[in-house]
Amino acid sequence: MVRYHRMRGRPTLWLPGTDHAGAVIEAFIRLHEKGLIYQGSYMVNWSPKLQTAVSELEVEYSEEPGTLYYIKYHVAGGSRSDFLKYQQHGLKLCLDERYSKYVGKMAIVPMTYGHHVPIISDKISPGHDHNDYVLARKLALPILNVMNKDGTLNEETDLAVTKEPHSLRVLRSQRGGEAIEPLVSKQ
Repeated sequence: MVRYHRMRGRPTLWLPGTDHAGAVIEAFIRLHEKGLIYQGSYMVNWSPKLQTAVSELEVEYSEEPGTLYYIKYHVAGGSRSDFLKYQQHGLKLCLDERYSKYVGKMAIVPMTYGHHVPIISDKISPGHDHNDYVLARKLALPILNVMNKDGTLNEETDLAVTKEPHSLRVLRSQRGGEAIEPLVSKQ
């Protein structure tokens, strides 16, 4: 209304927050009461440069040269019964017979202060991969985050056995051009 009167040449006084803010708050409360507004941990496209989540519409993929690292995992002795439920969801079929003897044993994940995970025939990184995150939520698997919000690892150790050149498909921000990292964040 203020704009209408101002455009007609009438003197106007517009105080921000007195007109539109009430409508926004009322709409928010209605949506919350209907259960359409909620909070939880979700996978986002994180921009370490902007320190915020970035929309799918604001990112693009680019093929870039990179490095493929082979990391040494230590096999832990024994088995923990609390992980048996994760092994009953069809994750145990072996894709490579050479390593089938390790399936079902426990591995100590590097850079996680001794965190143990079951060895299965596929990798799952729910803290840093959108598809793995969906699977972990479905199976109620723990989600471990090993990256800081500035894009660095939580704890750097020298566990790489070998490395080789590898072509990477990197997600980049259209705004700043920086690499976007998948990150579980409270939304």
